[in-house]
Amino acid sequence: MLRKIQQVTLASCLLLFSGCAAMPFLNGPQRRALEAIPGLPPGYLDYSGIVHVHTLYSHHSTGGFDEVVNAAERAHVDFVIITDHDNLRWLKEKKEGFHGHVLVLVGTELSTPSGHLSVLGVENEISIKQDTRKILKEVQKSGAASFICHAQLKLNPWTDWSLRPMVTGMEVFNLPAEIYEDGYVKIGTKSFVYSPRHLMYSYVKRPDAALKQWDEILVERKFVGIGAVDAHQRFRFLGMALDSYDAMFEAVQTHALANDFSRKGIFEAFKKGHVYIGFDVVKPIRSFFFEALSAKGRVMMGESVKFHKGLKLRVFLPESARIRVLKDGKEWKSVSGDQWEGEADGFGVYRVEVYLNDKIWIISNPIYVR
Repeated sequence: MLRKIQQVTLASCLLLFSGCAAMPFLNGPQRRALEAIPGLPPGYLDYSGIVHVHTLYSHHSTGGFDEVVNAAERAHVDFVIITDHDNLRWLKEKKEGFHGHVLVLVGTELSTPSGHLSVLGVENEISIKQDTRKILKEVQKSGAASFICHAQLKLNPWTDWSLRPMVTGMEVFNLPAEIYEDGYVKIGTKSFVYSPRHLMYSYVKRPDAALKQWDEILVERKFVGIGAVDAHQRFRFLGMALDSYDAMFEAVQTHALANDFSRKGIFEAFKKGHVYIGFDVVKPIRSFFFEALSAKGRVMMGESVKFHKGLKLRVFLPESARIRVLKDGKEWKSVSGDQWEGEADGFGVYRVEVYLNDKIWIISNPIYVR
């Protein structure tokens, strides 16, 4: 009953913000031509995508396949990954593939005994009626990538971190997890005052708890970080979606650096950590790069490099912003500009956060200096 009351309350709040706009709209996203980025190996491009989307094949979700595609088109992203709960229905119905400009990929969110796990690249359904370790062994055997979902969400946290060696990575940013932190009353108040886009903008903030946990794991081993919209589009009023895909798709994207725009190419980028989180609601981005220049050549985010004196780290941005370079989870450098270069300070895990007008804009995956 309490859950039903909460759902009705949230639906009422979302109804308010679906039509109210007491503040001017931010500039919406625009499709940008794919172009070579300084530092990227030949043939690699930056593909922007939406990760962790639910449809009518998930409980408490009402979104149709075409609604997902249309919202992705309007958000001007290159790919979208549907992860319905514990099934691969859209894959079985042969819906995976290109739909207009958008590559639709199908994964699944498994409801394991230890928490929820997004699995990308699996082709056969995996039974959740077994312990989490056995589930992860099946995922590993399939060659798929696995990501812990909304680890800090009080309703559905991840409970067994001893299994992390069997997991590819985690959602460093989960949009609903940030929203639920406000509580239903505050959500309702903000919904009444803000436009949908401004509401999403207000929930884009540095995910301190998730980043702290991620940094602790990174010191031990490679662990890929991704950003998730976790969109359900569950509430409707007179046929209109109240928690629409459109608003959520504009908020956060995961960019894949790949040399093959296909199911294999995109999922391979996720497995290797050739990805970064971008918050398009702050400002659309498609040309960020973080690399190391070693004696043997260039190394991109997600990869390891052997330390030697003179090892250089470089960051490229499309425009000037504040660049924070973190080493083993602690700020090491902080500069402003559209690029930065410096020598690595010994062994460690180096990653980048970028802020535009004091708002988190980009979170990179690390370069591991071993």
